[in-house]
Amino acid sequence: MIILGIDPSLNSTGYGLIEYKNSRVHYLESGVIKNIQKTPIEIKLLTISEKIENILTIYKPFKSGIEETFVNTNFQTSLKLAMARGVILTQLAKFEIPILELSPNLIKKNITGYGKAKKDQVSFMIMQILSGISKNHKFDTEDETDAIAIAITALNSKNYM
Repeated sequence: MIILGIDPSLNSTGYGLIEYKNSRVHYLESGVIKNIQKTPIEIKLLTISEKIENILTIYKPFKSGIEETFVNTNFQTSLKLAMARGVILTQLAKFEIPILELSPNLIKKNITGYGKAKKDQVSFMIMQILSGISKNHKFDTEDETDAIAIAITALNSKNYM
């Protein structure tokens, strides 16, 4: 069973793919969908949409997890994040992939046992959980490790619709 985790952002959307097989969590792929800051928003949204569509076409995940929206003090930032989430959710719906929205604290608690864990603690625990990945492997960004943590939490969640 393949699970996709997504950490949405307009400029740096993290994604992580894991597979649950033979009672183990195996790493498949992860990365970041990057957009240049000054690119028009419609092009950023198109880039995110096309990359997510490509991932879904190749891997055909069984289910997905996405980080919940938090309301930022800057309304414009929250609105742009909502737009990025919208194109991601649309692609997941188009492919009929079940979606679980997860809070950051739930993700941290699931991975580390502590809902206020730091990013480096989450990254360390991900390396302990995953099979098929070198212990020397380095992920490029926190967006990438967050997405993998989201995928693992989605796998472990019993609240799937």
